[in-house]
Amino acid sequence: MHTWQLASTGADGWWITQHPDDHFRTSLFAADRIAEIIVAMISEFLPQQAPSVLDLGAGSGTLTEALAARQPQWSVTAVDVRPGPVGSTGRWLVDTWDVQRAAWTTGAVEAWWADRAGPVVVIGHEFLDELPCPVGPDADPAWAARWWPDAAHPHLPEVGRTRDLAWADVLGRLGRTGGLAVMVDYGHRAGQRPTGPTLRGFRDGHLVEPALDGSVNLTADVAVDAVAAAAEAAGGRRVWFARQSDTVEHWLPRPTGSTPLADLAARNQRRVLGARESAGGRGLGDYWWLVHRVAGAGGATTPDMAG
Repeated sequence: MHTWQLASTGADGWWITQHPDDHFRTSLFAADRIAEIIVAMISEFLPQQAPSVLDLGAGSGTLTEALAARQPQWSVTAVDVRPGPVGSTGRWLVDTWDVQRAAWTTGAVEAWWADRAGPVVVIGHEFLDELPCPVGPDADPAWAARWWPDAAHPHLPEVGRTRDLAWADVLGRLGRTGGLAVMVDYGHRAGQRPTGPTLRGFRDGHLVEPALDGSVNLTADVAVDAVAAAAEAAGGRRVWFARQSDTVEHWLPRPTGSTPLADLAARNQRRVLGARESAGGRGLGDYWWLVHRVAGAGGATTPDMAG
């Protein structure tokens, strides 16, 4: 696990030396549409409030920029292992989540939280799947017995405790301020666990063999039900849990662009974002969205809309 972390975020790691947009496309090719969904959720679960927003693992900052443009009255902050790209607006924090210590490393995120007095929305869009996790039945027997007891492959389970702890940290901090935690990632849950490893590498737009030398982006799917349980143990109330296909249908407004061409572009983005698995592999609609509400000290709860 330490080697994986060095390969990802060490001095010569992939996230330090490479630019993500050069290697793969995620839902954030349509960052404006993802921002629309998040704004709709915030309007539903935090009505008439102007939250501070923290975008974990912001990458090139496209979602951060889209949210800030759509809601300029919000304080939107990006967090990544690198400084923001040239020309980026808003606040950018350089920090790294250390899975071995289960803590932020530079102090930037800690300082940001210390300044918060009102509601906070934390977004982890493909943040958890990048966090290293140990692999194999002996790596964490207690976690494996609870969440992946039937793993038959020698390279399974991919133990998700590192991801659980990272997201529980978010929920624990929201216990003081109140707000929302929005996780978006590829993953699986009990009854639908993969039968083979999901640890894989990406480079130059292609799926490649995983390598621990910093030459490829390493990722493994998230046990989303384990993350949900960790979030709820830390004080979160689940308000949405569904695939992106259902999330798009429920939360993304129908296009009402200013021109027919703008409408066509928005409809195409909506279709791609909601497309499920096909013969060619997974679709973006296969992402999971997991949203928890935390009322904060003395606050009211929110009705459960979880799928």
